[in-house]
Amino acid sequence: MGNKNAFGNTKLSINHTAGLPVKKTVEIFPKAAAKPKYKPKPVVQLSTLSKHPAIEITNNKEISIYIEMCSSMPEEPTDMPSLRAALTEYKSIKKLSIKIHAPWPRTESRVHSIKKLFAIINAFRLNTLKTTMSIDGCNFPQMKLAAAVHALSCFKKWQSYYQVYDEVNKLEDDRIKIAHGSEFDLRLRGVYKKEFLTSV
Repeated sequence: MGNKNAFGNTKLSINHTAGLPVKKTVEIFPKAAAKPKYKPKPVVQLSTLSKHPAIEITNNKEISIYIEMCSSMPEEPTDMPSLRAALTEYKSIKKLSIKIHAPWPRTESRVHSIKKLFAIINAFRLNTLKTTMSIDGCNFPQMKLAAAVHALSCFKKWQSYYQVYDEVNKLEDDRIKIAHGSEFDLRLRGVYKKEFLTSV
């Protein structure tokens, strides 16, 4: 006869006397809880990070940076060392817009400073990066610092623009995109190779 206490770790057996199968309970082991594929990162509240006059926060996901380098403007020139120190805390952002107003280049100090800034940006995991050069008339030398985007190795989908200040109306015209492969883009690539790669 089959075992009356046929529960737990048992298998199906045959009752040889009656020739009938006797069903026995098969133990069911509970499935282990599925482990999450990754641990979600905590949301960083940008408002709690170091403040800087050049940094403007939007929707806790993106920031805009305005860099003034002309000493003749009403605004004080941007303190670049303190800006770079603050920017290192904003690695969680996905969108970044940078606008730079620079005078005619006379020394390599500005190239060196912007190169340091973009070295920090290169460590970010951005989805969008827009760089705009504010210039006084169609003045390519004022656009040279835009060549810094070519130093980015972790992010290639950046967009570059320039914006001309209208002296007559005292306002800036609409931004003009610098298309990849355009004359300005190729000239900026040349500036990057000549001035940024050789800058220490």
